[in-house]
Amino acid sequence: MRQAKLTVQGAEAYETENLYYEVPDIEQFRGKDVVISGGGNSAVDWANELEPIAKSVTVVHRRDAFGGHEQFVTKMKNSRVNVMTPFAISGLTGCNQGKCIEQVQLEHCESKSCQIKRVDAVVVNHGFEVELSFLEHEPLGLKVEESKLQLNDRMQTNVPGIFAVGDLANYNSKLPLIAGCFQDAALAVNSVKQYVEPTANEYGMVSSHHEKLTQ
Repeated sequence: MRQAKLTVQGAEAYETENLYYEVPDIEQFRGKDVVISGGGNSAVDWANELEPIAKSVTVVHRRDAFGGHEQFVTKMKNSRVNVMTPFAISGLTGCNQGKCIEQVQLEHCESKSCQIKRVDAVVVNHGFEVELSFLEHEPLGLKVEESKLQLNDRMQTNVPGIFAVGDLANYNSKLPLIAGCFQDAALAVNSVKQYVEPTANEYGMVSSHHEKLTQ
């Protein structure tokens, strides 16, 4: 899993100077004009953290609605943070021999009209990308549909000895909830135990199953 990069031509050239994908120290943005791209919890949190110390904070998001917690989105909108929706960064202009971003081009996602904004720093939070190409590696022969491993009811793939849990795994009647993954994990562990030790109990044991407590 890796952070999703800004998909603007030449963006990678600025990653060593003033294009950021995380905020390790908010003090480095004190007194600066900052543009934040994103609409999730992290982007909203960064905007609220930087607003008191930055010269200006502009948040651009390609949708009108934000995915962050409502309480913190409201706080952001009621502050001096400049919220621009639906906008996206469509271009970067550099200075210092092309090492630093000096201006960003902001494009309206519907009208396609553009605005140019001077910046000292750009912070990007577009979520994460998951590298799944290994799943389709021919020698493995794993059954994959829509980037998910297809499992049986014992959390086993179509390849004996390979089990899976979490967002990557799919099976009939699966609910996409975190709570369900805890059960999936326990079931997978029991299945692995049976695979390596066929005489093991099919299901997990708890203290009340101890032979001394059956008397």
